[in-house]
Amino acid sequence: TTWSYQTSADPWTAGAMSDVFVVPNLNVMYREVYVVDWVNETCAVEQTADGELPVTTTINLEDVENQPALAFYSRYHMQYVKLPELERSVGNINNIMNDCDCTNNAEKECMLKGGENKGCDELGEQ
Repeated sequence: TTWSYQTSADPWTAGAMSDVFVVPNLNVMYREVYVVDWVNETCAVEQTADGELPVTTTINLEDVENQPALAFYSRYHMQYVKLPELERSVGNINNIMNDCDCTNNAEKECMLKGGENKGCDELGEQ
């Protein structure tokens, strides 16, 4: 496969914000799955308040449907879309760690939305 890229001669679209970054990445399949936890005391499956099975989103990095890919992002897109997304993600993880009091107990288990448990040490590695 051969491709080429050149910047615009138009002075309104040329310049640093039109620089393009070629980013190798992995297209990962996210899947919604049901969480099935057996409660021995009641001999029943744990359910949400409305009687449904809890749902969480998970990934499998070894899934055969994952494919290598390339992303082409302009500097503008990186600065105003991707970096804010990453900053929000870091903020969300920090909020979870604060709510779970991870600063005082790094080995504590935190209950995430969707019923998933993660250790403070796992959250800190994300």
